[in-house]
Amino acid sequence: MSYWIEAHYPPLAGDTKIEYGIWIQDGKQRFAGDLAKGDYVLIYQSKKGKNVIREELNGKRVVRSQVGREGLIAITEVTGTLYKDDNIRETTYTDGVVKRWCWRAPTKVIHTNGYVHRRDVNSVIGYDTNYTWFGFGKGHAGIIRISEEQFNELVRMFNSNARTEPSIPKIFNSGGHKRGNSLGCEESEAHRKLKEYVAKYPELVLNEQGIRHIATEFAFDTNDRADIVLEDRFGRIIGLEVEVDVSSDALEGVLQAVKYRRMLEVVKQKELGQGRSVLVAYSIAPAIKEICSLYEVEIFTVDRAKV
Repeated sequence: MSYWIEAHYPPLAGDTKIEYGIWIQDGKQRFAGDLAKGDYVLIYQSKKGKNVIREELNGKRVVRSQVGREGLIAITEVTGTLYKDDNIRETTYTDGVVKRWCWRAPTKVIHTNGYVHRRDVNSVIGYDTNYTWFGFGKGHAGIIRISEEQFNELVRMFNSNARTEPSIPKIFNSGGHKRGNSLGCEESEAHRKLKEYVAKYPELVLNEQGIRHIATEFAFDTNDRADIVLEDRFGRIIGLEVEVDVSSDALEGVLQAVKYRRMLEVVKQKELGQGRSVLVAYSIAPAIKEICSLYEVEIFTVDRAKV
């Protein structure tokens, strides 16, 4: 696993969608040749971009760049390999420069609710604090590899600068005050032991560093109750459902995990998409694994002997 920073121009005037994928200029792909699926990439947005000459039916016109945020705006994970998209055409800028951003790699957005200013990024990666990021990276490719320590520090700063004011009104209780099983049945000894094991060793079970235990038996105002609530190092909330053994016709655990992800995003005041669903059991049938893959439910199995 490797860690990277890629610099992006701000969006053009009229564009409302921000692109968080990896885009490398043709001829400079060798500077990102080691980029691989599972790598983490921090997205930096410059303050100034280039104005573009765009061909339209009625002729050419200049499309100006918006003013960017001048700092890290997203944490992403690479979900595929770097490849050349032959459908991408050249971009002509008003300064006469022509570039073709045809090398790309898809990414999954992990977190966009934080920020690290350019000067602070420079300090962490060993650049002069006044460095402006023009011509960033080897060969001016716009991408560099950083160390795991630098990445973790930038993630910590990014999370610490997350917006504190929620985008939705706080009109509900935070949960955790209700008791009892939402399904009205007693908990088995096997389920209790596995749940306690997962709560005690979440990093081991999920095979991931930086997992923090938030709550066990977290109750919602709907009388639903999440077995375990965790938070990862990127600040994403995790609704974790524990089952003993999941047979091919047992969808309850999948449904619970999906439900908890969205409910926790609301009650923990996370942005939509800043939650994860996890299903943990001793065994999970192949058919259920396929369903989990379709609906973004992460699955983990635990060796009974360890519990």
